[in-house]
Amino acid sequence: MLFLGHTGLQVSRVGCGGGGIGQVWGPTTEAECVRTIHRALELGVNFFDVAPAYGQGKAEEVLGRALQGRQEPVVIATKVRLAAQEMHDVAGAVRTSVEASLRRLRRETVDVLHIHNRFTPRRGDLSDSRIPWGRCWTPTARCNTRGKRASLAYRPWNLMCPPCGVL
Repeated sequence: MLFLGHTGLQVSRVGCGGGGIGQVWGPTTEAECVRTIHRALELGVNFFDVAPAYGQGKAEEVLGRALQGRQEPVVIATKVRLAAQEMHDVAGAVRTSVEASLRRLRRETVDVLHIHNRFTPRRGDLSDSRIPWGRCWTPTARCNTRGKRASLAYRPWNLMCPPCGVL
């Protein structure tokens, strides 16, 4: 097991990504996906990384069903993608996305929340250190204080500016 950044979360050296579960790489059956998740758990994998974008929520739904009734402790990461039309209400977009993910995952909390796209003032711009991170960090922190996430771990996805990373 390894510590995930400075979060205190312990994760397996190998994680299970949700792209295949969400049929990003091609068709799979739900039964195949559930067997894969169960086998990963049997092999000691405890870190699962999914996203609403993987199969339009399918990866989160299947992971949620596969984990129902299981006793193994797991660390779940999911993502928020901020659409251009949501930039005027980042807090609302984050809250809506997290709540929908929690329903699909059948969980009360998620351990890690990624931003699944570059977060820039104008769509298409490259990220730099002048981005107003508070616009995203503040609603993410609010989700944490409302019990939506167990850890305030945050990793901006696809950013090119230091010191971005898991806090």
